[in-house]
Amino acid sequence: MVVRNVCTKELQEEITRLFNSYSSDKEPITIDFRSMVSGIKNIDRATHLLHPYPAKLLLHIPHFFINNDILSSKDDFVMDPFAGSGTVLLEAILLKRNSIGADTNPLARLIATSKVTKLNKKKIEFYYQYIKSNLNSIDVFHRPDVVNIDYWFSESTIDQLCKLKTTIFSIEEVIYRNFFLVCLSCCVKRVSYADPRISVPVRLRKNPYNKTHPLRKSIDARLASLENINVFDEFYKTYELNNNRMESFCKLATDGNWAMVPWDDVRHIELDNNELDKARSFDRGIQLIITSPPYPGAKKYIRSSSLSLGWLELCQKNELIDLKHQTIGREEVKIQDISTLLTGIVVADEAIKNIYKISRTRATIVSDYLKEMDCALSKMYDILNIGGFLVLVVGNSQISGMEFNTSSYLDMIALDLGFTPKLKLVDAIRSRGLMTKRNKTANIISREWVLVYEK
Repeated sequence: MVVRNVCTKELQEEITRLFNSYSSDKEPITIDFRSMVSGIKNIDRATHLLHPYPAKLLLHIPHFFINNDILSSKDDFVMDPFAGSGTVLLEAILLKRNSIGADTNPLARLIATSKVTKLNKKKIEFYYQYIKSNLNSIDVFHRPDVVNIDYWFSESTIDQLCKLKTTIFSIEEVIYRNFFLVCLSCCVKRVSYADPRISVPVRLRKNPYNKTHPLRKSIDARLASLENINVFDEFYKTYELNNNRMESFCKLATDGNWAMVPWDDVRHIELDNNELDKARSFDRGIQLIITSPPYPGAKKYIRSSSLSLGWLELCQKNELIDLKHQTIGREEVKIQDISTLLTGIVVADEAIKNIYKISRTRATIVSDYLKEMDCALSKMYDILNIGGFLVLVVGNSQISGMEFNTSSYLDMIALDLGFTPKLKLVDAIRSRGLMTKRNKTANIISREWVLVYEK
């Protein structure tokens, strides 16, 4: 079923009301984006569910801020410098904007790009039949550089995944090859010994449960099925779902607008990138940035993607550590980096000093996070049009058992850079994809702040 775009008029009136209300008293306003954008009943909209991804942004949020002519207009450029799997980019192109993004994770860039690339239905079907007819003729293949491959997969599963990968890589047209690689990636964790309930790979074991435990039977059955699972069937089922999603996207997305993810780090964005030459209208500049940056030490994005990164040959095993250390909000800290902790944000530095008394590592994580977000927000300010808007979606955290007011600290950075505050909203989180626990001293993040600024 094709879900049509929600009426702009109602959202236009609502965002005007919120701006006026906030300007009168400067008090944060509590809202429910799901209720406000009530026209979206099904999150399986276009290609949003093309591939699972941890901590995905609620699609109602970018839809609300894009589907009006106050923050941007038709054909303007909308950017997400922490694009993840492309929620903002997809909503932007569905709402007749151009969109552009950045992300450190090469798997995220692949997923996001595939989500917003129109594909010809007949060609998709042609390449699907090509894959099916050539699988059994693959006799020679090499194992990819996947971390602990024999630990995560049975021998039969490895052989089948290798045949799929080899066949897909033989597709010469990149955009179609990428689509089928995304389908393959969807299957990787499902056919592994990884616990499907946990975003990062953790091997599924029955030992923690006694024979009478309700989970013991289902875990035993799953472990047994994984020994000889038909990976091809899993791939075919994934293809059918994603082919339908692509068809829906092509019907919803208008011609003339485009999206891409040309950068791997917001801090190094250059708008004269040669990859942008395709956009003759890029001289309009960036009018709207909508982004949900990582939480400090909250999600292990690279580790969550590690199996797919290896199977799709997006990252070698020996490159994973360096990739983790490029990621803002990472949990891993090198011992030699535990040094200067002060950020220059007085209230944040007081919190960091208190965290330091409990954990030097945790103090370093949050200190690095704020310094790196300062660089990221500075770059956003530089590339945004004068009169353009920034929508920052961020949640507070508990670090070492203490409240860490991330939203407040990022707000201070934004104001110091010259952004003008226009609106502060608070939205309760109901999706477990946005909830994160970090060891015994951490609590679940239960709400998000949505901060809107104008340059």
